[in-house]
Amino acid sequence: MVSERKSGLYAGTIGRYHFELRLDVDGDFPQHQVSLTLRNHFPAHWIAELTAVGESVWDGAIWFRHRAAETLTVAGEKPDGLKIRWSAGPERVQVVCDFVREGRHLARLQLPFVGVHLHDVEFELDFEEGVAVVTEVDVAAQTPGLPPRPLDLIEVFDAVGIAASYSNGANQIDSNLSGFDAAWTEAELHDAMLEEWSRRDGTPWSMWVLSAKRYRDSPDGVMLGIMFDDIGDYHRNGCAVFNESIESQYNRQGPQAVRRAQFRTLVHEIGHGFNLAHSWQKEAAFFGRGWHPGLRNEADVPSFMNYPSEYTNGGSDGYHRDFNFEFSQQEILFMRHAPESFKAMAETSWFTDHGMRAQVLCPRELEAGLPDRTFSLEMRVHRPHPVFEFMENVQVELKLTNRSATTFWVPSDCLKNNRSLLVDVTRTGGATKTKRHFVQYCCRSALVPLGPGESLYAPLNVAHDSEGWLMDEPGRYDVSVSLDFEACIPARRALACVSASFTLFVQAPPANLRKTAYRLAQDYFHKDVGRVYTVGGTRYLDHVNAVFAEVCAQMKGSNPALQARVTGSLPKWEPFKTIERDQKGARLKKAKVDVAELAALQKEVLTGEAGLAAERVLGHIPFAELCARASRAWSQAREPGKAATVMNGLAEAFTAHAVTLPKATALGFEQARRRDSGEEDRALPFPAGSNQAATPVIDKTFSLAQGDVFSLSFVEEGGENQCSVAATLWCDLREIGQWSDIDFSAGDAHYTMGRDKAVLVEVIARFFSPTAKIALTARKEAEGGAFFQKTLDDGRRAYYFLLNPKPAAAKK
Repeated sequence: MVSERKSGLYAGTIGRYHFELRLDVDGDFPQHQVSLTLRNHFPAHWIAELTAVGESVWDGAIWFRHRAAETLTVAGEKPDGLKIRWSAGPERVQVVCDFVREGRHLARLQLPFVGVHLHDVEFELDFEEGVAVVTEVDVAAQTPGLPPRPLDLIEVFDAVGIAASYSNGANQIDSNLSGFDAAWTEAELHDAMLEEWSRRDGTPWSMWVLSAKRYRDSPDGVMLGIMFDDIGDYHRNGCAVFNESIESQYNRQGPQAVRRAQFRTLVHEIGHGFNLAHSWQKEAAFFGRGWHPGLRNEADVPSFMNYPSEYTNGGSDGYHRDFNFEFSQQEILFMRHAPESFKAMAETSWFTDHGMRAQVLCPRELEAGLPDRTFSLEMRVHRPHPVFEFMENVQVELKLTNRSATTFWVPSDCLKNNRSLLVDVTRTGGATKTKRHFVQYCCRSALVPLGPGESLYAPLNVAHDSEGWLMDEPGRYDVSVSLDFEACIPARRALACVSASFTLFVQAPPANLRKTAYRLAQDYFHKDVGRVYTVGGTRYLDHVNAVFAEVCAQMKGSNPALQARVTGSLPKWEPFKTIERDQKGARLKKAKVDVAELAALQKEVLTGEAGLAAERVLGHIPFAELCARASRAWSQAREPGKAATVMNGLAEAFTAHAVTLPKATALGFEQARRRDSGEEDRALPFPAGSNQAATPVIDKTFSLAQGDVFSLSFVEEGGENQCSVAATLWCDLREIGQWSDIDFSAGDAHYTMGRDKAVLVEVIARFFSPTAKIALTARKEAEGGAFFQKTLDDGRRAYYFLLNPKPAAAKK
């Protein structure tokens, strides 16, 4: 029996030409469109909107043309419409498609039915041991009012006309890692995805999906998912979701809410693999034209591609009230009918032909929308002149300042978030290149209050992007950066874009290095090298590490050699995870830390005169982050003295250059100074003449004997799922432990005193709403023990507690 469903794929070869026609008039979410693709040496693509003019007959007005369709003529004329006739017989279901011009017939195609699905896609699912892969939910248990039914990942894409399948079921990756070692870094995920796609051809319409425990979060927010835009020569072929991180954000709402969030995040990241933008990013207002002129932002649509917190019809509560586990109509139209190169994995970069702009936006046009000058954005470098060496991995620093008399809550990562920054790089005499970001994040950003005159800072790499290098020749470069507040500030605040421009110069290599530099540049300016700089090292790409080694050997003393030395060494002395596979399965393996490499880096880069020079080349923020990572590595290697030495090097470099130290480090130094001078440990304001811009203090000092327990507990006030807490423990300027993303419902976080040295506890409060409040209690777990209680609602992010060792009682 022939199915009465008419929508589907019709295809055939006529002479030298192969045609594919996708009819979309019935079934789930009909778009009343037809798309026709011609595949030959000059591919063409048409889309026409259909109007029924009879039984199974439609007239279609062509509204979209791509590639050769822009100029292609049929019978000497450019068609402006398609007439579609569907018919079904005992042996054959077909579509007759006529090219027409002003109603006149030009040519006819007869194409047989292939199937109801318009595209096929394959998912490779891997999951870390201990992580439940959520590929199915009960929609009635998630959204009130929906009829009870199970919904799985395959059905989600089946509803939009895509036949999804699993390449080999879901595969477990064995793991015995825990704590800090279990959290993933960008470099580890990058290597894992490269290794995964080296085992296959990298063909379009296939994607690797990793369900992992958690990402190595920062105070800026909680990472829920990540999509790598570029994996070697292929784009949008891999993503990861972090189930423990998602659970920590939703478990106060119950297990069903956790399951819903994990499923939604999984589909959301796969949606990015189809080149779908976020719901609020589609319009031309900031990023330029979309794939068709009618594309609009959809912050008011409860789609998989929206963020619950960004939903304009009631925020997170409204989103989950209205969410039907569907893509929006615009997204369905794109997945069904956009040209294959726009959406197939392994084809164009993310956002290309979907929402990313095609023309340069003048900074003056952006600033014209902000007459009150609420914010200013500054680009700068910390060196005497904005001059960089040839082959240098150029980084600038962004500074966002509140110039108004009003306090604004802004995402703490707004200067780091790919969805809110637009970067253009223009070499004098050359074309303007728009920086395409290598990684797309699904992150729950923490909010911070930015008061009058206060600033946020972040480094920005302008040397390369996912497509290659932006600064690969000597000369003058003009860099413009625009920050789109609509894309990064929740609740769609009525703030316009703010922009900054900066001019820098890349010098020609010196005469004694000229031949060497230009020879090395042929391999150095490969996009693999830029990617490795972006993620922070690799253990998989041996050819990149070989380039780094040659630059270090042949260009000693240069800035590129220093940068290559640092990036090449990172995976060697950090607990780097890799996925090993054999006939028995897959497992996570932590590489052995190379302490000799770390010691060499400390001597060559981090301390003494070398540290002073490196801080200038790398920049304040990257140098501080590098020192913190090295100090943590020494602590894990049980070398506390060396860990403290690294942080001393940081303090020396920052003091010499009059730079503000990180607060925990500054407090640690002041604590050590008072201890060594015999002063009592109490509230520790910074001394007069300090280079600190603020004066943080110890909120409470506790005296603990060995075996005494210190605890932190938190109660969320002012709504659920609106804040998060993390804590770091420091001793002698080195990190000795973390309570990452502390769960409000899991009870207290505890630390048992086992040292004869003071421990500094740094508590970071992360607010996801300006109305969020946290009731914090810090206490000594003993009868009549000291305690500290405070409601954290003043926007202050960091709180400090000092745990002083109590001398052991003398034996009688």
